[in-house]
Amino acid sequence: MSNAPQDTPASRRDTPARPRLNLARLDVRIGLALGSLMLVLALVLAYVLSMAAERQILRLSAGNLESLSDQMVRELADGMDRFARDIQTESARETFRTPGSSPSSMRAALDQFKAINPEFAWVAVVDASNGRVIAATQGLFEGGSIRDRPVFAQGLKGAFVGDVHEAVRLGELMPKPEDGEPRRFLDASAPIRDGSGKVTRVLAAHIAWQWTGDLRARIFGPLRARRGVEAFLVDTQGKVVLAGGPSTPTGANLATVSERVGQPTARLVWDDGRDYLTYVVATNPQGQFPGFGWKVVTRQSFEAAFGPVRRLQWAFFAGAVVLGLLAAFLAWWISATLVRPVRKLADLALRAADDASLSSIMSDESLEEVSAVRGLMQKLSHVARTQTEEKESSVRQFAALAHSLPQIVWQADIAGVVSYVNKDWISPTPGHAFDAVTMARLVVDEDRDTFIAAWSDSIGTGADLDVRCRLKLLDAEDPRWCDMKASLVGPPGASTSRWIGTIFDVHELVIRAKQMERTLQDERRAKEELERLIKQRDQFLRMVSHELRSPLSAISGWSEILLKKSAADPLVLQAATVIRRNAQLQNGLINDLLDMNAVAAGRLVLDRAAVDLADIARDTVDALRAEAQRRGVALEYTGQSNLRVNGDGKRLAQIIANLVGNALKFTESGGRVDVTSRGLGDLVVVKVVDTGRGISPQFISKVFEGLQQEDASTTRRKGGLGVGLAMAKGLTELHGGSISAISAGVDQGSTFEVAFPALAQGASLPSAKKLQDEGSSDSLAGLRVLLVDDEDDAREVAEVALTTLGAHVRAVASGAEVLALLGAEHFDILVSDIGMPEFDGIALISEIRTRFRSIAGDLPAVALTAFAMEADRQVALAAGFDDYVAKPISLTTLAGAIGRALKKRVSQGV
Repeated sequence: MSNAPQDTPASRRDTPARPRLNLARLDVRIGLALGSLMLVLALVLAYVLSMAAERQILRLSAGNLESLSDQMVRELADGMDRFARDIQTESARETFRTPGSSPSSMRAALDQFKAINPEFAWVAVVDASNGRVIAATQGLFEGGSIRDRPVFAQGLKGAFVGDVHEAVRLGELMPKPEDGEPRRFLDASAPIRDGSGKVTRVLAAHIAWQWTGDLRARIFGPLRARRGVEAFLVDTQGKVVLAGGPSTPTGANLATVSERVGQPTARLVWDDGRDYLTYVVATNPQGQFPGFGWKVVTRQSFEAAFGPVRRLQWAFFAGAVVLGLLAAFLAWWISATLVRPVRKLADLALRAADDASLSSIMSDESLEEVSAVRGLMQKLSHVARTQTEEKESSVRQFAALAHSLPQIVWQADIAGVVSYVNKDWISPTPGHAFDAVTMARLVVDEDRDTFIAAWSDSIGTGADLDVRCRLKLLDAEDPRWCDMKASLVGPPGASTSRWIGTIFDVHELVIRAKQMERTLQDERRAKEELERLIKQRDQFLRMVSHELRSPLSAISGWSEILLKKSAADPLVLQAATVIRRNAQLQNGLINDLLDMNAVAAGRLVLDRAAVDLADIARDTVDALRAEAQRRGVALEYTGQSNLRVNGDGKRLAQIIANLVGNALKFTESGGRVDVTSRGLGDLVVVKVVDTGRGISPQFISKVFEGLQQEDASTTRRKGGLGVGLAMAKGLTELHGGSISAISAGVDQGSTFEVAFPALAQGASLPSAKKLQDEGSSDSLAGLRVLLVDDEDDAREVAEVALTTLGAHVRAVASGAEVLALLGAEHFDILVSDIGMPEFDGIALISEIRTRFRSIAGDLPAVALTAFAMEADRQVALAAGFDDYVAKPISLTTLAGAIGRALKKRVSQGV
């Protein structure tokens, strides 16, 4: 019997499979595939890492160059600005400003300044009149002239910093540089002013250019020898003014390279044939330093920058090859180990096939079934364990999330019994489940029914719970408003379904909302009260205007009638003139109050048209000449012609009249008021200049405020309500213009200026005929006028005024009398008051235009009333009046209104 080991199935099963290079074997194929893949992946990884390292080194090198270049630009600009400020500060030294300072004292001060600021190679004080050097550091060039030097000429004008240049004479007196190059300097100068501000001397200086080299060495020195970093400073022509090394001397042309200013760092081939990383940045002006257009050019040898990268790349590839081979061997071994059970199954199948024994096959099948069942059980156990772990993890995550939330998070079963709460918000009751009934006890009595109804509906239907109520929380003394929300997770009615809900404390939000609601209600009430007060104010002004205008109408009317009749008695004429002037003044004050109220309320409507502001200004000045002569003040107008603006001619005249009238009021006899108008670009400007009292600095900011007077005492010399200038400002702003006041102080006169947007020259102006028609009136001779006014005095003065103008007047006291007369007599025009008892003017004209249309529906009608607000005018015109005249009565105004009303009816074909 042989002692050699037998090749049995058991021996083959116990012997590890040895990988053999047989491509038909699974382990060989897997080993080759995994090994090759590992090697390729290692090489690809090495390539990616090497390229990433190369890009990173490039970015770092570029960023380093750019950072150092930017630093040099900043420090260069800072240094140049500092030199300019130093020289400007030194020019203010008292020793240099004092005319009597001796050259020796100034030389000592200059030497002291140079000792503190060693960058200054030479500093001198120069006579401003002839350019002669009075004193200089170390006495250099004293007595010489620098009259033709830019440093002197520019220093007379102000602080100056000049570009780099050579100074041969100064360079000869100083030690030669080690590199043998000629010394170069920067100019700096500043004027020296005496006590009166006159330039008497100039402080001139030369700054050693070596300072820039020291700056460059400080910034780039540590990297020059180790990393090959060099920096150059070039001028606007691309010439090197600060060399970076022997290979590129001063004066070398770097124009092509310097054109890359503003571009990122790039790899360039220079004139020496070598590759460099190159970056160019321009200097910027800073403070007194103008910049000069210099550029800082920085370069680094590409070889020096990327030498470490190349070594690192080779190291990457070598390591990748080693790692790939090791990984391939490991993959070969792993594939053999992984395939070994398959080999065993294959051997078992081969043995069963070779043996063909039923017992062995059954044995194999029995083993296979047991193994399959055991594997399935293991798989199911693993799945169950995994699901349990996932569920526990989900529960922990939910608890952690709920604990981190500011809201109270709770979970309840399908019946509403709470099983989880993330915070202690209730007092536990031993032996009792926390259900809907228990939860309802936490709700205040006023909100409990609402909560129970909402919660019961959600439990019954599965609908989301969303209710706001006040809860008694565990850590709160008083009930707090909370939002309680919940959603059902799972199908309604299923035992596995759960309610997930939150309780969010919104107490502060509810309280603030209620406070805000109360605030809004208070604001609405305040607004209503304000509107009521505004309405009362308007009504008060309306009634005050009516009550003042009614008696004023009689005064003004009779004074004008007296003037019209030309009484022979001079005293009567004088009295009539004074009465009329004061009545007009009183009427102007009333109008200003009403206009100011209309402007403030935004109810003033402008009748805009293309007008010539020059004509308006001239006519306004002409209208005020008599007042100026009466006051003994010279009033003159000068200006351009054809100054077109888009505005209301009447309101523009009112603005100018207010300004001129104000100037006349505050200019004493013998003074002067000048009015000018001119075009200024896209503006038209009217200026009023007086030699009067002027305005104090304390009052100048209030001059355009309403009801403001600089002298409000009972002993003030000038009267008025202080609304004229406020009215002028409001009307100016309505026209889109601006107004300003300037005064040097009391008794220094004042200047008022208004500016309006100019209108294009192509805009047409109202014809002269139209202006004449609007400004003049035809004779009323022969006209039959029906006059109605309930006040006896007002009716009498209006009747006499119309009679004076030549009309035949029939005067009555009520609207009923008017209607009676219209049916019996013929009249050419109706002149009616508005405010009358029982039957006012508005009702009267409405009655005439409707019920009496057949006999007097087209009768021209003019409203003559003391209600003079714009709203009253609009109501009257809308009711049917053709024109509107506000009291006090004026013969010219009344006649003009009657003429316009008659022409309006004629133009309508009546």
